[in-house]
Amino acid sequence: MLYVIIIALFIIGYLYRRYYLLKKQLDSLQTVVQAVEHSRDIFYYCDLKPQMQYRYLSSAINRMLGEHEWQAHMQNPQKYYDILHPDDIDVATQKLNGAWDYNEPLLVRLQNTEGQYIWFEEYATPVYKNGEMIAIHGVYRNVGSKVAIQQELEYKAMHDHLTGTKNRACFDAQMALYNNKESVPIGMIVCDLDNLKCINDKQGHKMGDAYIQQSANIIREAVGSKGIVARIGGDEFSIMMPHVTSEIVDDVMEQIRYKVQQFNHVTEQFSIQISIGSSYSPYSFGQMEELFEEADRVMYREKQKKKTICH
Repeated sequence: MLYVIIIALFIIGYLYRRYYLLKKQLDSLQTVVQAVEHSRDIFYYCDLKPQMQYRYLSSAINRMLGEHEWQAHMQNPQKYYDILHPDDIDVATQKLNGAWDYNEPLLVRLQNTEGQYIWFEEYATPVYKNGEMIAIHGVYRNVGSKVAIQQELEYKAMHDHLTGTKNRACFDAQMALYNNKESVPIGMIVCDLDNLKCINDKQGHKMGDAYIQQSANIIREAVGSKGIVARIGGDEFSIMMPHVTSEIVDDVMEQIRYKVQQFNHVTEQFSIQISIGSSYSPYSFGQMEELFEEADRVMYREKQKKKTICH
């Protein structure tokens, strides 16, 4: 009898110890779950086989994308594709079929319930069984502000701060692209503002800046989507027009002249005068410097025919 009691006490002690350890683990797990649930990031674990199904999706998705999103995605995991930006579907597909480099984060846009796309950085980890990818888990972090800052820096690096046109660095990069890597039919137009110095001397640099800005607007309107407008000097603009015919280049030049005349006809603030030159080649490879120099020479000849007098 004593032997049975000892065995029973031993079993009770063992079970109590197991209970204590399990409770401690559950308490720790609950702390982790609470931390995850209160995180600003979206955590998930999603089975892919035999069918797509979330085992876990943190409620932060409601705070990020809108009320009731957690329930909607838990009921229909395929909704993930519905809120993806169309340009990010290929990246997401690579992630889900095992073709992505999981050492690298994914940068995707997800649409909230108000129709706005939010940038997320996702770190995903695949789960394999018998060599087959059966699940994936990871975390989404809102990086909208980070992306906005990066885009602003990239914009400033490639755009002229005064006119909003492309800058010399962007122009040189495009020159190198079409000269060395991608051969296309291409036209080049060079524009020079004739009386900028007169305006700066007589009306001040603030008016001179307005003159440059208005001239840039006219050139952009004339070019539209047919080419890339860049301010490559204080009073000089260049227009690179890939994938066009020589007739289109001539038409854009005429549009610039026509729009300058229209502006001067209705505006008394200042009169815009632009000298223009162009060139064209059926292929760009190895031709870009010559194209630019030819357009610049034509522009200079036109400029020499004019006499700019400050009034």
